[in-house]
Amino acid sequence: MKLYTFYTPSHALLYENYFLPSLPQEFELIAHEHDQQCLTAVYHSQGWRETVFKKIGILIDACKANMGDCFVFSDVDVQFFWPCKQVLLNELGDFDIACQYDLRGQHCAGFFICRANAATLALFEKMRDDYGVSDQPTMNKHISMCKAKFLSHKFYTVARSLDGLWTGQDVDVPVDILVHHANWVEGVQGKARLLELVRSKFLA
Repeated sequence: MKLYTFYTPSHALLYENYFLPSLPQEFELIAHEHDQQCLTAVYHSQGWRETVFKKIGILIDACKANMGDCFVFSDVDVQFFWPCKQVLLNELGDFDIACQYDLRGQHCAGFFICRANAATLALFEKMRDDYGVSDQPTMNKHISMCKAKFLSHKFYTVARSLDGLWTGQDVDVPVDILVHHANWVEGVQGKARLLELVRSKFLA
């Protein structure tokens, strides 16, 4: 199964130190590196909107290239703990897309498994044509265009433990965790600290 990711030089640390070393060999990686338009690399700062918009083009191309099959999209602030392809397929079932659960019941645009079909292609094209402040609000605005569901707690984000940003709090990591996505934390160094915390809990 193909797994697509997208990053800029500011996030290369996460890609090289966490994402790539932990990626299970069961995935065929398709990685896209783009120029650094967002100089601060901070969520919603200048250049962020334009940078994340490029992700939608990747999703459209991935959907067309895998029509009739499934693929995964993952941000690079992600670490894998076990092989998970079959679990992803099982959890997707007969749905079109299955996303990580994000803060306050949002579908996370940073990690999901997608069945490439007419419905998901239409969703991504609608996201391109009616783009808002970033990819995730735009996805959630139009998610009803296809059969969507949440992935289980095994695909963990702090949205399952907190109701806001992670600023150093302790979190309860599922004992059966497969994947961790370090969202809802500010800055690349903050993401690295959160990745380290969750990794240490897993190893313990």
